[in-house]
Amino acid sequence: MELPELEREYKPMRELVRERLLWSLRYAKSHFAHGGQTVLVLDQLSKRILSSALTLFELYEAGFVLVENIKAGRQRCPNFDVVYLVNPNKKNISRILKDYRRMDVLPPSAQQKDCMEKMFPCLFPDLVLPNVPPRYRNATICITSGSTREVEERVKETARKDKERNRFSRNLKAVTELGIQFLPIERDFFSLDLPNALADLYSPRREKSQVAKRVQDIAVRLTSALAALNEYPYIRYKGGSLNEVARDVANETQGMIDEYFRVNKTLSPWGLGSGKRGSEPLRKDRAVLIILDRTEDLAAPLLHEFTYQAMVYDVLKAEPSVPYTYKTKTASGPQAKKKHTVMLDDNDPVWVELRHLHATKAIKVSMAAVQAQSESASGKAAAGGLDGKDMGALAAVVQELATADRERQAKNVQHHRMITDMMDKFQKYRLDDLALLEQQMATGVDGEGKAVNRSKLAKELDEWLSDDSGLSTERRARLLALYIISQGGIDNAKGGMELLDNALDAEHVNGILNLVYLGVDVKAKKSKKEKDSRKDIALAAKRAQEAEFEMSRFVPAIADRVAEHLTDELSHEDFPYIFPPPAVLEAEVGGGSGGGSGRDPGASAEVSSAAKSKRSNKTKHRWEAAGARATPVAAAGEEESKDVVADDPVGFTGGRVIVFVIGGMTFSESRALTELSRQHGREIVFGSTSVLTPKLFLEQLNELKLMDEDSDDAGAARGGAGGDDADLDDVELEM
Repeated sequence: MELPELEREYKPMRELVRERLLWSLRYAKSHFAHGGQTVLVLDQLSKRILSSALTLFELYEAGFVLVENIKAGRQRCPNFDVVYLVNPNKKNISRILKDYRRMDVLPPSAQQKDCMEKMFPCLFPDLVLPNVPPRYRNATICITSGSTREVEERVKETARKDKERNRFSRNLKAVTELGIQFLPIERDFFSLDLPNALADLYSPRREKSQVAKRVQDIAVRLTSALAALNEYPYIRYKGGSLNEVARDVANETQGMIDEYFRVNKTLSPWGLGSGKRGSEPLRKDRAVLIILDRTEDLAAPLLHEFTYQAMVYDVLKAEPSVPYTYKTKTASGPQAKKKHTVMLDDNDPVWVELRHLHATKAIKVSMAAVQAQSESASGKAAAGGLDGKDMGALAAVVQELATADRERQAKNVQHHRMITDMMDKFQKYRLDDLALLEQQMATGVDGEGKAVNRSKLAKELDEWLSDDSGLSTERRARLLALYIISQGGIDNAKGGMELLDNALDAEHVNGILNLVYLGVDVKAKKSKKEKDSRKDIALAAKRAQEAEFEMSRFVPAIADRVAEHLTDELSHEDFPYIFPPPAVLEAEVGGGSGGGSGRDPGASAEVSSAAKSKRSNKTKHRWEAAGARATPVAAAGEEESKDVVADDPVGFTGGRVIVFVIGGMTFSESRALTELSRQHGREIVFGSTSVLTPKLFLEQLNELKLMDEDSDDAGAARGGAGGDDADLDDVELEM
């Protein structure tokens, strides 16, 4: 069943970023007394932020005639003003100061001087190095992070040291702050652009100071996203998470968002009134921020997801926030292929329409669009009475079609080509059969909801790992990692490590062994796995019966946690609040019903542990729809949810729900959260340290630690002397 589009009360992330960018750039430009031409200089981060929300035409309309990279060799424009939109690190500040040095031409060396005297003996005595003007006229620095005061002091200090040659202090008009340190990916999806966060936080090689710095960096960027959303949320996090990363990020973020709204007292975050003392609160409830980490669900990044968006990044190997390039054949000879570039973002209407559709639906929509274009051309020709003889009239029709929605038509053709390439690879790699095995591993049941025999899974795994399967090394690694995660490790496996070594190269073996640093037992603990299976099998069977597509039965655990929060079934012990909402707090001490307004910005309180919550059509084929898709809430326990009392004081779930995942979020998770938002009629905004694809996840696993063969960690992972159980080399894979 298709869920209706949600009525929106808030602006999209991209629109918020666009408005803030334009305002910040215009404000930076306003410090120039004359309305002359202005250059915009960017670094890598600011370029990514701008390209995610603005076009070059919008920058031109804002008054910027030239956009340049601070690292590149830039042309000299002494009559133009400049806005530097950069991260104020030492290198960037040094590059800015270099633009205003009195002499960009250095004095000649002794060897150069001798050479010049020989070549120009009559001119050399009069040769004087020119007093080169600064690269730009006046300047404004707009920083993406940090303190404006620190930047100003650093510039002044440099000016004092290089007084004779540097004139930047007199040309600098202002230092302003952008306040945006995240990328809007979709309407409700943002990324902090920290792709190495998983390895930085969980690697055993890390030092405490490095972890603390990364945690602070995440909190700073997350706070900028909350500020852009105008939210001052209650924060809850995954308690007892590995290394307490979620707790640390939650506490750091709480302190920063407190300080932000304490300093900016005139702001009016949702759910906290207009910002004036004694004012009436707004009718919207205060938001809730749920901070999770990647260890909550390690299977989701490994599974094949079959929405168009996920397949483009997985099967076609596109990269998030990077233009996708493909080639088409045009003729024979050396120039037989033509290169095409597609930017997959919200500026592409066809991409927006197709990206969340299952591949089968995306194919139908794309084919219909291309067919409609073809029929439109022939229909207009027929309506005009053209029989092919009146070439002038025919040319007029073609011209009309070319000018009417020309861009949309070009996009339809581009995406149809991408879908064709994608499905060719889908069939070539037998992804339908592979996906069925993945779904059985991850859910524990088959498409009919029957429990899967572990021996059968091991046998199918062995067949896929054979040389005859033609499976790539990357997909073998994904399959083996999924087996270890979902089945609780490799147990009863003679030559267990031999299986890994024969199927994979050293890099991927290392990555799989590094799962131990994310809390995975590479060696099986059978009793625990059997207990977990008995608990989850009924839920998995129910979802299998309701799933629309057999290859998409798996529901990410992160979507389950959010669904439990929305129905007030998420444990307050396992997911405590930093500062509980009044409703929860009063419930802890036996109070009555409470509100949702929360404490004032800047108020202090001790971290309190929240009260424990009260939680206590068959798919016949793989691609064709056969019924309504299972959702996390529908399968989360309908009988229990009926007993929830509407005015229960513990029933506060907030206004807008903001979900943040440390270590990366997958497209399957973003799709599940979008469906959840529509089902509940609730605004859900989700973000992460980065967008996570299977390829990037495997790379991050390898970066956790490059273990030596003889190290204790390697021995423990392989089940050798470093482990407690029997050596994996002494047992056999169960068939």
